[in-house]
Amino acid sequence: MQALASLHQDHRILLALTDALDAFARVVAERDDVSPGEVGAFADAFRDFADNMHYEKEEQVLLPFLVRHGFDYNRELLQQVRSDHCQDRYLIDVLHHSAQRDGCFSREDRRRVASTAAALASVQRDLLMKQDIELFPEVVSLIDGAALSSLQAELSLFDLHASSRSAHARKLIQGLSERYSC
Repeated sequence: MQALASLHQDHRILLALTDALDAFARVVAERDDVSPGEVGAFADAFRDFADNMHYEKEEQVLLPFLVRHGFDYNRELLQQVRSDHCQDRYLIDVLHHSAQRDGCFSREDRRRVASTAAALASVQRDLLMKQDIELFPEVVSLIDGAALSSLQAELSLFDLHASSRSAHARKLIQGLSERYSC
């Protein structure tokens, strides 16, 4: 699966962020001293890395490539990927809006933030697993080596152009992962 190494690497980073978000959701539910800034940091990390980098890579490189190589755009698994991206974007927006709050969170605010964070972590984890277990192995088994090499080159080019954005997002994710490691 060398052709998909870039996507696998993104998935490892997103899984670390997702694990940290799960831990953060538990903290938010249990403590009353959670700052809106910390909620904003998670929203920013997901927006910057998951949405503006990884989903963009999948939607602008991977999915068009798959369609060009015989995958049906309306196939259930590809529809589910696109649907999960939309759901994640919505949940990221909800977290972002929660982070804009002035002052401390009320008990109800914390409940909503914890619920949103847990939902985002769940959707993200399911999406990563679905791709790693179902989609990626199928891509490798159905597409010939020359085409996979072309895909790898396209993904590498995307990564090269996004490297400055990626570095900032990865640093943010590393900090969150360290603060909220299990």
